[in-house]
Amino acid sequence: MKKQLTVLVSGSRQLPETAENLERLEAALDEIYCQLAIENEQHDYPTHLAHGGATGADQLAKRLAKKLGLEEIELKPDYRRHHPKTAPLHRNSELVKLADVTIAWYAPGQVGKGGTADTARKTTAAGKPLLELLPDGTTRWTPATKTLL
Repeated sequence: MKKQLTVLVSGSRQLPETAENLERLEAALDEIYCQLAIENEQHDYPTHLAHGGATGADQLAKRLAKKLGLEEIELKPDYRRHHPKTAPLHRNSELVKLADVTIAWYAPGQVGKGGTADTARKTTAAGKPLLELLPDGTTRWTPATKTLL
């Protein structure tokens, strides 16, 4: 039996909210579907897109969820409970817990830096698959080290 699949989109606020970037994000969902189908036939196309509600990559995720009719999960940082510098990092941890797979989308000069890299590290530490969208247009897939089902 196939299950719902929640994909977290974590990316730079510097990414332009263009039609080309929306297409790149949609292609990333297709790549995730294909990778998971190779690894485990029990997965269907993503059903939910999660993001942190910021500008850039998060707004592209919001637009793509609407375009594809996917459920959207938006989780903004809780600045009342956490210090302003750490609230986004706590939010990233919560999003990783909610998601089955993460897309980490880096802006030029930001690979391995900032909140996106923090989310990528948390994803792999949780044993979940990670698709990194690199500024040169390539992708890097890290498969799950734990069973998703």
